[in-house]
Amino acid sequence: MFKFGFQYAWIMVSLLYTLKSFGQEATLPCPKKPLKVGYTDFGIYYNEKTKTGLDKDIIQALFAKIKCPFEEKSYNRSALWTHLKSGKIDLSLSSVNTKERNRIAKFSYYGVAKTIVLFHPGVRAATLVEFTKNSGQRIGSVLGTSFGPSLDAELRELKSMGRMVEFSSEEKMLHAFKKKKVDVLVLFLGVKERYFTPDELTKYSQTEWIGEIEPHGLAFSNKSVHAELFPWFDRELSNMVKSGEIQTLAAKYFSPEDLKSYVP
Repeated sequence: MFKFGFQYAWIMVSLLYTLKSFGQEATLPCPKKPLKVGYTDFGIYYNEKTKTGLDKDIIQALFAKIKCPFEEKSYNRSALWTHLKSGKIDLSLSSVNTKERNRIAKFSYYGVAKTIVLFHPGVRAATLVEFTKNSGQRIGSVLGTSFGPSLDAELRELKSMGRMVEFSSEEKMLHAFKKKKVDVLVLFLGVKERYFTPDELTKYSQTEWIGEIEPHGLAFSNKSVHAELFPWFDRELSNMVKSGEIQTLAAKYFSPEDLKSYVP
């Protein structure tokens, strides 16, 4: 009888502890002030004109789970990282990590940043070596964009040679490319889909220079006054990847073939 009573008591204590732990994990106290989310105009990830995109969908899904207020604002890429560094904004999405950025924010990955190279017919750019040898050609990129260690190093070299043109926005860069003011573009997967129809893309050549595939995801400012919330966001994003929720959201924007290259 005593043994049964002891076992019963132990079961009840364990159950109460489990319920308490579950309650703590499921309930996240909201900050007094809304969390500040920063976007940047970036391909299918965020469209400043329509206020739509994959990043927006992921943020809405996350905050539907956390049930806390948040504020959204878009910035150019350089300003976004300046504000993350100071803590003026708490988090952003579709961010590629670098040594410098690792000092600014903690990262939680949910996608893959794959790069492609787009160029006009007749331009010698099938390989990076081929492009580098043709000193009369120029490459376009958006100011503040990081493509990963190897490609960033190559682009810095081209910039030092005066062969790289950096634009303040994707729209300006794509306009210059279509007008043949630059010969080559380096783009992330998910950018060309926004600016070119499938028929338009047939006019250009496409390749990969460096087979570097960088993970990208949520960057949470180290200076944020809500730094204690990062583990929750990290866990929820991981769950969204494992459950296929990220893939479902991404399928709205990517072709089935590109989707295979995107989701980690």
